[in-house]
Amino acid sequence: MEKEEYVFQHKYILGLTSLWLLIPFILNIYENGFTKFNFLLFIICNTSTIFWGYFFLGSFFHRLDNLFAGLLFIFLSYNSKNTNHYILNILTLIFYILAYYYHIKKNNDKVLLYHLLFRIIGYYWTLAIFSNTSFNIFIIKTIIMILYILKLSKNFEKIKNISGNNLEKKFISYYNSGIIETLLIISGILFSQIVDSIS
Repeated sequence: MEKEEYVFQHKYILGLTSLWLLIPFILNIYENGFTKFNFLLFIICNTSTIFWGYFFLGSFFHRLDNLFAGLLFIFLSYNSKNTNHYILNILTLIFYILAYYYHIKKNNDKVLLYHLLFRIIGYYWTLAIFSNTSFNIFIIKTIIMILYILKLSKNFEKIKNISGNNLEKKFISYYNSGIIETLLIISGILFSQIVDSIS
């Protein structure tokens, strides 16, 4: 895959998976009402989705994305003291460092892999601390998320083939369509969990 195609593949997959933070965001509001944590999650979710979809490395939104991701890590670490969630702190750091290492080495496949792994760990960490999601439910959601990531990879291959040499020009319209599709999937997951909690 050419360098430009790797850039847009990462933008497409990482941008759309950022929206999964809406799940702990909405569940926490449903269970505990609106809190400062909800506000932080909402800002991170939106900033990351905007950055990956519409901007590039080094942009103002990239710096904001890094800032808010760092704040979330500190927030989760603080709320993990005196619990067994400290292992999630360590795993998140390890996968983040590996993603950065392979970014320097320009190994794009491993950059994406480790970036997604620390996101999945962070996603569970967020759910574990701020919602009543059980580990079994998380496993089901993780399987769905992995299947979703594989679907995004296949989607991107189709987009790349359809776009040909116009990938950069057509990327935004495909990304916007991906946002709508992702929100529909997330809505279905949230609806089923909230209905299940009521019954």
